[in-house]
Amino acid sequence: MTKNPKTTNLTPINRRQALAGAGAVAGALAIADPVLAALPKPDRLEMLIRRYNTQTEFFDTQPDHITDDEANALAEATFDKTLVELTGVPATTAAGALAALAFIEREKMGVYYPNQVDDAIQSLMRAVRGYIEHGVQS
Repeated sequence: MTKNPKTTNLTPINRRQALAGAGAVAGALAIADPVLAALPKPDRLEMLIRRYNTQTEFFDTQPDHITDDEANALAEATFDKTLVELTGVPATTAAGALAALAFIEREKMGVYYPNQVDDAIQSLMRAVRGYIEHGVQS
C-alpha cells in the first residue's frame, strides 16, 4: 500500500483533543464577540455613496463603441439603482455626512440624470442636516 504524501505527516487526534480544540475556538469567539460589538457600525449612506462612485467610475471607463441602449442598460442596472436606494437614507456618522457633502460637490451639475441626481441631492442635504442637528455630540 502506498502512502499519500499529503497525509503522511498528519497525526490522528482523539476525542479529548478535538473537544479541547473546539473549546478553545468557542472561548476565543466569546472574548471577540464583545470587542466586535463595540466597533462602530458602518454608515449605510456612506457605503451607498461609495458604491455609487465606484459604479459611475466604472461606467465612465466603458469603451466609446457601446451603443446608447447598452449604456442606458448599464446605468439602470448600476448607479441609477443605487441613487434610488440612497434617497431617504439618513447619515448616522460623521463619515456618512461627509460622504453626502462630497457627493453633492461631485454631482451638483446633475450630469447623468438630473431628476434622479436632484432627488438624491435633496435627500443628502436632509441627511446631513439631520445628522448635524441630532447626531453630533459636543
